[in-house]
Amino acid sequence: MDLEKIGEYLKRVYFAIDGLWFVKVEQVLGFEQALEIDSRVWEILPKIQARKAIELLDLKKKGLSSLMKGLELKWEAEGFHYHYQTAPPEINVTITHCPWYEIMIQSERKHLAAQVGKAICTQEYKIWADELGEKIEFQLIRQKCQEGDYCHFRFFQQ
Repeated sequence: MDLEKIGEYLKRVYFAIDGLWFVKVEQVLGFEQALEIDSRVWEILPKIQARKAIELLDLKKKGLSSLMKGLELKWEAEGFHYHYQTAPPEINVTITHCPWYEIMIQSERKHLAAQVGKAICTQEYKIWADELGEKIEFQLIRQKCQEGDYCHFRFFQQ
């Protein structure tokens, strides 16, 4: 089997397990509790992802450049469509396609996407910044799941 098929399989399983466990916890404990537990999971998962990106990409130095290289690996692997502009000491990112948001729409849970996106994206990207940068702040400016056309966020060095 070729690597592309294996990668697609693993990506599909990765997305499925995230949604499946959330729905099952929600059935037992309710949405608010499920989101709280999800937040706890996303306190750890981005650390694992970022540290693996450092290893795979052999990133030796922390900073905005390393952060973007790591995030590009994540976004490419997960199927995001994005672009960014670098103007040190900051980077502005635009996400035009978010696979997580698309999954919520397909599963008829779009009405919950804004709450989930605000809680998880803010946390996730702050942790990426902490792992791959030094004194890099994250600012969520706009979200596609908040009825926008795109997500816009900013990483900036203090």
